[in-house]
Amino acid sequence: MKTAQYRLDRLFGLHGRLVASTPVFFLIGSVLVAGILGVGFMFIQAEWDIVYLFSPENGRVGQDQAAVRRCFSTNYSDFLPDRQTNVGNFGKVIIVTEDTGNLLNCELARQVQTIHQTIVETPVTVGEQTLTYKDLCARRNQTCVFSPLVDLLSQQCQGDVGTINITFPIASYRENTSVFLGHQIGGVDFLPDRKTLKRASAFQLSYHLQPDEGGTAEAWEQAFTRKVLELSTDNLTAVPLTSTTLETDIIDTSAAVVRRFALMFALVSIVCSVSLSADWVRAKVLVGMGSLLALALAFLSTFGLLLWLGFKFIPPIGLISFPMLGLEAANRLHLATSWWRTDETAAVPERLGRTLRETGVPMTYTAVILAVTYGVSSVTDFPGWHPS
Repeated sequence: MKTAQYRLDRLFGLHGRLVASTPVFFLIGSVLVAGILGVGFMFIQAEWDIVYLFSPENGRVGQDQAAVRRCFSTNYSDFLPDRQTNVGNFGKVIIVTEDTGNLLNCELARQVQTIHQTIVETPVTVGEQTLTYKDLCARRNQTCVFSPLVDLLSQQCQGDVGTINITFPIASYRENTSVFLGHQIGGVDFLPDRKTLKRASAFQLSYHLQPDEGGTAEAWEQAFTRKVLELSTDNLTAVPLTSTTLETDIIDTSAAVVRRFALMFALVSIVCSVSLSADWVRAKVLVGMGSLLALALAFLSTFGLLLWLGFKFIPPIGLISFPMLGLEAANRLHLATSWWRTDETAAVPERLGRTLRETGVPMTYTAVILAVTYGVSSVTDFPGWHPS
C-alpha cells in the first residue's frame, strides 16, 4: 500500500524534473511574481502606538481609559495639567546637577531659567511657518501654561546670589494659592523643620502642547529634543522627554535590528557561497548565491503580499526574520547536500528530481510547523504580537 509519504515524495520528484526541464520559466516567473508582490511595500503602514500594541484588546485598561476621557475631557484652551487624562503632546526636561550641587542656589537656578527661556524661544519650521512654543502651547486665561517652578525661580532669584526659600512638596505659589511640587523637584534634603528645602539636585520642567494638527506638535517635540541635548553645561545635565520618546526609541531599535539583520545576511551569504560544495574543487559559488536570492525573494513576496492585503507592519514582528533566516539557510545546505549525493553522470532533471524527492517533504514539514507555531502564537489579545 502506497503511503502519503510515498505520494508526496513522488510529487516533489516530478516537480524537480519539471523545474529542471524549464528553468527559464521558473526563474523569470519567480522574480516576476516576487517583484509584483514586492510593490506592496509602497503601501506599508507602520503601527507605532505603544499603548495600543502592548495593551490587551479587550482589557479593562482600554475601557477605563475611554470612560475617563469621556467623563473628564481635556480643554487645551483652559488647560489644567492635573485634569489631563490622556498623554497628549508634551516636552519635559529633567535638569540634574552634580552630587554636591544645589539647584536652590540662585546661581544654578538662573541657569535653569536660561534653559527654560531657550526652550520657549526654540523655533520650528513647519511648511512655510516658523513657530515657537508660545504658538503651540496649551493655554489658561490666554496664557501659556508653564511649570509653576519657573515662576517660583524668577520670583526669588533676581540675581546670582542667594538661595531659594521653598516648602516641599506643597509650596506657596501666588497670593492665596498653593501648588504641589512633588513631581517637579527631586533629590531633596530638608531643614530641621522638615518642610523647608535645604537642597535639591533635580528639577523637571513641563511644556504642554495643543493637540497635534498637521504635524506641528510632533515637529516641535523633535526640535525640543535636539535643543535640550545641546543645553547641558559643566554644572547641569539636561535630559529631554516627549510624548514620542518611547516610539522614537523603538524606531531606532528597529533600525539597529535592520543593521544587524544586514550583517547576518552577509554572513549567511558567505557561508552559502563557500560552504555549498562537496570540496573546493567542485565549489558552486553561484549556487550558493542563488539560494540566497531565493530566500530574499521569499521574504519580499511574503511581506509584500501581507502589505498588499492591508496588514500593518508591527515592529516586534520584524524580529521573526532572524529564526526564519537561520532555518531557511539550513534548508539550503540540506538541499545542496542531497544534490551532491546524486549521480554526477545523470541528467540534471533526474538529479533535481531525486534531490527534491529526498528533501521536499522534510522541508515542507518544517515550513508547516513554523506556520502553525507562529500562527498559534499570534492568537493573542496583544496587538503587538499579531498583524492588525
